[in-house]
Amino acid sequence: MSLIQDVPKELKEFAEILDKIAYRHSSYNEVFSDFLDFTIACFLTTGDKELANRLQKKYGAEYKLFKELLQAYMSCQYGCIHSDTDWYDTLGIIYETIASRWKSSAMGQFFTPPSIVDLMVMFEQTHSKGQGKKVLDPCCGSGRMLVASHAKAPGNFQFGADIDPICTKMSAINMLVHGCVGEVSCMDSIAYEWRFGYKINTYLNSIGHPTLIKIEKFEDSYFYVKPTKAQTKAAPRGEFVPAKTEAKVLNNGQMSLF
Repeated sequence: MSLIQDVPKELKEFAEILDKIAYRHSSYNEVFSDFLDFTIACFLTTGDKELANRLQKKYGAEYKLFKELLQAYMSCQYGCIHSDTDWYDTLGIIYETIASRWKSSAMGQFFTPPSIVDLMVMFEQTHSKGQGKKVLDPCCGSGRMLVASHAKAPGNFQFGADIDPICTKMSAINMLVHGCVGEVSCMDSIAYEWRFGYKINTYLNSIGHPTLIKIEKFEDSYFYVKPTKAQTKAAPRGEFVPAKTEAKVLNNGQMSLF
C-alpha cells in the first residue's frame, strides 16, 4: 500500500519515489534504511564505494532513484524552513508513517511531537543560549531536540546518542542539513556500550560544505578514552573530498540544494 495518502502534502514527492523503489524490490523499512546509508555516503569525506556497489547491485536500474529521493528530501526540507529559527524533520515523519502503517516491529518508534520539542527547547535555551555551549540528547531519536535547539540558539556543539542504528543515522543527516556542528553516536547511553558514530559539519564554518566523518570509539567526545598509538594508526584521517551534491548554506548554517 502506498505511503502517499498518509503523509503531509509536502512529503508527497518523497513518498512517491519511495513507493517506486519499495514496490519493485523490498520492504519500505529496508529501502528507507538503504536511503539513509546512501545519503550518509554522499557526505562522508572518505566516500563509501563498497556501499555504492552493493546498492547498485541490489537495486539495478532503480538505483538512480536514490538520487531523486535525496533531491526530493532536500526540496522538502528547504520548502518547510522559512526562517532562521525553523526546523523540519522529514525523515522522522516518514519513519513514523512506515512504523504506524505497517506496524513494523523493526521500526516501532514514535518521536516527541514538534510542538512539545519547541516547548522543551524554549526551557532549555535558558542554559544553552549563546556560542560554544554543549547540548546533549542521550536518547535522540531522529535528532529533533538537537536540530530545534540549533535553530533557536545556533552556535553550540550538539551531541546526540541513540541505541538504534536507524535513529542514529537519521539524527546524523538531520543535524547535517540543519547546519548543526557536533557528533552523533550509536550507543547505549546507560550501559556505555558504543557501536559507531559520526562527526558532523566539522568543516562547515571554514569551507562551507556539509560533511560527515566516521569516528572510532576513542574519538567520541562523550565517550572519550585516550587512544593508544596502535588505535591512532588504525584510524587515520582520509583526505577531504567535498560531497558530490551541490549545496549552499543558509544564514544559520542550514543547507539547501537549490
